Amino acid sequence: MIVSHIIKHKDMGDDDLNSFGRFIVNGSLMTLVALFMRAVSVIFNVYISNQIGAEGLGLFTLITTVYGFALTVATSGVNLAATRLVSEALGKCKSNTNKTPQKNKELDVIVKKCINYSLAFSLSVGIVLFLSADFIGNKILFDKRTISSLRLLAFTLTPTAISSALSGYFTAVRRVYKNAIVQLFSQFTRIFVTVLIFSVIYAADTEKACLGIVCGTALSEVLSFALQFILYINEKNEKTSFKIDKDYKKNVHKKLLGIALPVAFSTYLRS
Repeated sequence: MIVSHIIKHKDMGDDDLNSFGRFIVNGSLMTLVALFMRAVSVIFNVYISNQIGAEGLGLFTLITTVYGFALTVATSGVNLAATRLVSEALGKCKSNTNKTPQKNKELDVIVKKCINYSLAFSLSVGIVLFLSADFIGNKILFDKRTISSLRLLAFTLTPTAISSALSGYFTAVRRVYKNAIVQLFSQFTRIFVTVLIFSVIYAADTEKACLGIVCGTALSEVLSFALQFILYINEKNEKTSFKIDKDYKKNVHKKLLGIALPVAFSTYLRS
């Protein structure tokens, strides 16, 4: 694919070369981070398995199955929608090279609508999960030890969903390294907190052990969201040289739903 891309653009100028270089760097960075995260995740899962045993691992799997579906509904395709909308907007930009760079208000509108979309879905799903945790634990999973963990995880849906929207934004503006920083921070925070909790609690108590892992996950999600939001605010305050057509933002909400909802329904079915 890369070779064909080079042949296709053999006569490209300096700007195209810079763009292609960023594509290679961002793609390589995403690949390396994904491989590293997968390796760390395998090692951490082995540690968890040794700590809580087969029974605890089975119980934790039940919890994460429900949480995974709740998270799918909470995000509902917002990551792809944010990436698509911001990329499309930037594609229509005109570089303001002869004037002092202005802050891009139009991109703010896009991100805010994506965040509002995330809030609407994640808060709704979080409330449902929290209120129905007792029913899910007793009537669906048939294990009341899952209830406390599910209720705690309900509070993580909103920050995680907003982080997904911001991640799509960073991907679109080619700030992939910021997503990488957040992912690494989240993973190592989760590991640190979980190991710290296991040094205090009695891991043989299956319910408390699972709750300890969930606490590590919850805290890492909240802290990584805070970090990503700080990175976004810093990015937002930077001056850019892009301007977007004013008519574009009028259809942002419609385009957001048109992109996110089909993706959301397909992921619901897969889940």
